[in-house]
Amino acid sequence: MKKTNKFSVKDIITMVILSVLIVIIQVVINAVSMVNEFFSLVLSSGIVCFLSAPIYVVMIKKVKKPLVTFVYSIILALVYLMMGYWFISIYLIIVGIICELILYRSLSDKQIIKTWTFFSVAFVGTSILPILVMWDDYVKASVQGGMTMEYINNYKCYYTDPKWLIIIFAFAAVGGFLGSYYGTKLSRRHFDKAGVL
Repeated sequence: MKKTNKFSVKDIITMVILSVLIVIIQVVINAVSMVNEFFSLVLSSGIVCFLSAPIYVVMIKKVKKPLVTFVYSIILALVYLMMGYWFISIYLIIVGIICELILYRSLSDKQIIKTWTFFSVAFVGTSILPILVMWDDYVKASVQGGMTMEYINNYKCYYTDPKWLIIIFAFAAVGGFLGSYYGTKLSRRHFDKAGVL
């Protein structure tokens, strides 16, 4: 049978459902992490990317076509757009394009791990951009949403301090790498052998 890069209805449903599932994981972990400031500001991105990675791997391997990561990036971008962060939406679309360039050669496990590790590092940028682009509006919206000024000020301190940024980026990279690495191992052991992927 001749392979095609056109998305089937099944492909689209798979991408949307799994992309939304990844977004839900991100939202839930971010909400739960608010209980502890250090967990929320330093560790949450890495943990989000670690736990989301296996679903991302399944999505890539199930659809087996280009542009899957880009579609996920668009769905995530739409979530930020609904929250009023249009600049993060643009950023995520650019990240999605770069991810597709990484996957351009093949959809091998090695390239999938590289792509998700890059995405994990880039994901930290969604926390840095509000400080650079619309800090005053962000503070106002955060206070109205119930955040304390102490948390907001600490957030700015963590994400403008080079030492903490190195730690945050490194933890996100490790989380993304390990999550996608084990995700590819699990997919080969369980899904590939069963003929699911």
